[in-house]
Amino acid sequence: MFIRITILIAYFLGFSSFYLETEYAKPCFGVNINVQTNSQILTFAAFFKQDNKVIHKRILRPDEMIYFLSGEWPSVYNPERKNYLLEHHINGGISIDSFTRKKSTFCVNFDSLWKVRYPAYPFRNIDASGWANGPLKPTVKQQLFLHDRYGIKYIEYDFFMDTSFWLILQDVTDSSWIKNYKSLK
Repeated sequence: MFIRITILIAYFLGFSSFYLETEYAKPCFGVNINVQTNSQILTFAAFFKQDNKVIHKRILRPDEMIYFLSGEWPSVYNPERKNYLLEHHINGGISIDSFTRKKSTFCVNFDSLWKVRYPAYPFRNIDASGWANGPLKPTVKQQLFLHDRYGIKYIEYDFFMDTSFWLILQDVTDSSWIKNYKSLK
């Protein structure tokens, strides 16, 4: 009997310590701009951060990201189901086809993110120019700018995360920001 009670107490103490560790974790969102093994240019993720450290990361498809950001889907990353896209003035969301009533996602800002990293679209099927001035990535001045403004040390690996995520999404549709970024040689 004593052993059962001890095991039960240990179980609940272990559970409560896990709860305390994650109780104050802050959910946030992010994007990485780099061609991945799945041939996608953008990698979207939802995170939990605690004490300025990432304690959990979940990779999301672009449509999942929009469902979470818009509050359309219930999620631990958006428990209040806020429409963060609207809140941060991002041109995106869920549209419903008037004929089929099928839902589809869109985000105009996502479509320009690749231009921050690449001088030209990295796949042959689209002939489009990016804003990066280096041969395969941004120039040193552009990389310093990304570090100072968004905290990005390595464009190949780092995520634009939390407030930097919202800031880059707003910036890629700002013509004066684009002009300034392109001018960094």
